[in-house]
Amino acid sequence: MSRRLAARGAMALQYCDGCGSVLYPPRELCPACLSGNISWRPSDGRGKVLAVSLLAHSFDPALRAHLPRLIVSVQLNEGPVVIAYAVDGNLGPGAKVYLVVDQAASGGPALLAQVTERQGQV
Repeated sequence: MSRRLAARGAMALQYCDGCGSVLYPPRELCPACLSGNISWRPSDGRGKVLAVSLLAHSFDPALRAHLPRLIVSVQLNEGPVVIAYAVDGNLGPGAKVYLVVDQAASGGPALLAQVTERQGQV
């Protein structure tokens, strides 16, 4: 995720201009074709929850006040898997979510996962 774009609340992913691969985490060269022609493109941040875990302990004093905290792994529609904080405590595997970029308690960017649609709702 581009820190410059994240500071503005926008989510972006690296793409290889040579072969079109999505690169995550960010890299200097494409692992598929070794091209150095890399660019950042906006992402809509939509994806599906793969797994859920409860974060109950942290050595970071800024994070301790926010524990326990639900974290999720999300496979983005573009392909990469990212880790995000769950905004909704009822997220489970298979839930469709969208990610927003916010400021973490430590001051850096953080991804927040929010539900896009719930099972059984019209």
